[in-house]
Amino acid sequence: MNRLHRVLHAVVDGAVRTALLSLVAFAAACPPPLDEGPALDVLPTGTGPNAAAVVACPSGPRVVVTASGDGRVNVIDPASGDVASVFLGEGSNPWDVAVFGVGDDARAVVTLSGSSSVALFSPCTSPPALLDTITDTTLLTLPAPITLAQPFDVDGDGVADPTVTQMMPRLPQAIDVAVDAGVNGEGSVVAYAAFTNILSFAFVGAGPMQAGPSTLLALPIEGDRFGASSRVTLPCDNAGGLAQEGGDHVVVSCAGRFFQDAAGHHKASPGGLVRVDRRSLTVTDAVALDGDTPGPIRVVDDTVATGDLLHGAVSTYAAETLSAAQARDGLGGDVIDSAFALVVDRDGDGDGDGDGALIAGWFDGRVQRDPMGDGPISAAPEGPIRGLVDLVIVDGDLYGLFALSAELRRIHEGPQP
Repeated sequence: MNRLHRVLHAVVDGAVRTALLSLVAFAAACPPPLDEGPALDVLPTGTGPNAAAVVACPSGPRVVVTASGDGRVNVIDPASGDVASVFLGEGSNPWDVAVFGVGDDARAVVTLSGSSSVALFSPCTSPPALLDTITDTTLLTLPAPITLAQPFDVDGDGVADPTVTQMMPRLPQAIDVAVDAGVNGEGSVVAYAAFTNILSFAFVGAGPMQAGPSTLLALPIEGDRFGASSRVTLPCDNAGGLAQEGGDHVVVSCAGRFFQDAAGHHKASPGGLVRVDRRSLTVTDAVALDGDTPGPIRVVDDTVATGDLLHGAVSTYAAETLSAAQARDGLGGDVIDSAFALVVDRDGDGDGDGDGALIAGWFDGRVQRDPMGDGPISAAPEGPIRGLVDLVIVDGDLYGLFALSAELRRIHEGPQP
């Protein structure tokens, strides 16, 4: 299995970090040539970067990056290249990150896929400080027993389980934060984390991926601590994307389960979108997507946009009903055509004049503004595939997070590709 096939396998199984660790050595041995330009156009991120978010610190914007392979979250100053970090534990596998607040009061939450927990930390303090962690220890009852390909302790009782009827929620991925204004400005803050609940991955000859139904965990944040959590079970498998919609809802994207043979990956269960009322934590709408593998998700006005992890299409859906609105095929080519990254250019992202346009990024490094229209497409960086997995806008400049080359790269001065 070549290195690109290994990455694709890990992506659709919700285990990017597993493959990235085997590829980092390759990237280190064959470092891609850096484009000409200022040195700060390319910034190191730490091993296996997976997600990025921008936070407004007192001395300027910082990019918070999950370095999955190092068990760290790194806070990068794009102006100077300085890096501060917080260590979250060996094997913790920091996955996704979301931020809220500004200045020294800014906070960040991160899913720890390796330890099946969620962490809260302060990104702007010197040094960044871990404030709290939480694990969902309430057992999830499965709709039907699952006989594991390899027995292990699933329910936390210390005994390897050959057959599973209950499990501890595990392998969280996507996370977002909702801030509600309250009386005298004292609003509530709630983090939402999607748990994939994967039990085994779809390696060749190992049978299909095994997983319990995905869950969404609501985590009130009270000061610098997590409050009592609550949870809803989602009618889908392998939840990997999460976005707020309309103030009252969150929408979760689910890639579905897979099996793998010599010809590649095949669906064992459909992908889907699920809309959840975030105050009552109840599912209000759900749609199965038989032929799609939705991963990254963003909400633009009254539209939900998703990028597909297998065939690279960008699709849109009506936010209130999840009915399909439009789909555009992936860019094609002889490389992995996975749409990993979506960002919305809006006011507050740093440029002050964002027009609300959707910007999409593909794994090989190509970027397109307005992928549902005829927006311009930027070429991938020269050299080996770097593995574009996220996009952020800092002071109006568009940056890409590249997993294989472990770098944060300024793609364009101004978010227009």
